[in-house]
Amino acid sequence: MLMNFLKREDVAGLGWEDGVEAVEEEFDVAELDALTAKAMFYQSGYLTIKDYDAGLFTLGVPDEEVRRDLAKLTVGAMAEESMQWAASLGAKLLAADWPKFFVGLKSLYAHLPYGPTEESVQEFSFERVLYTLLASQGVEVVSEDRQSDGRADIVAKHKKGIYVFELKVGEPVDAAFAQLREKGYADPYRASGKPIWLIGLSFDRETRKLVDCAAERLG
Repeated sequence: MLMNFLKREDVAGLGWEDGVEAVEEEFDVAELDALTAKAMFYQSGYLTIKDYDAGLFTLGVPDEEVRRDLAKLTVGAMAEESMQWAASLGAKLLAADWPKFFVGLKSLYAHLPYGPTEESVQEFSFERVLYTLLASQGVEVVSEDRQSDGRADIVAKHKKGIYVFELKVGEPVDAAFAQLREKGYADPYRASGKPIWLIGLSFDRETRKLVDCAAERLG
């Protein structure tokens, strides 16, 4: 029931990673027409009360295990798929099965409510979806990874490898790889002893779809 409800909601914009503010009336799930994602997440245990002040509640994720499950649930809802689908997509990443991973990633972005009639969709909107997907796998994820020569869009760290992502909107995927190499975003992780992958993603400015993607392992 929760999954079916969330497929109709803008769960990508909830922002549960940073904490969610709510008033008491939002916890009510008796009125079906007034259901909110906050109430559903709270009643199902994905969010718990972290703080309370002057009638305003701050909700947060209880622990890391629930955080991963919530991320899988969110990704599945965004793609109109199941939690198992989200988990399998992340597993393809960790296995470096890039053809299947990119097929799933394109499907995920194609379901997002970023239509061509909207004036602007920022790169951060695309980053947030990718961040959620990676978080669902228990991967350590850093968004806007600050380095000496700039910021890598997303760096994911796992025992199976380091994954450095660069996203481009309205530019070819070659531009993503050019920036990855020029700025040396992978350099801080070369001493890790783990496989390092550079991943470029290119989004169409008009359709908001992921139109090109590639991965390259550093030697």
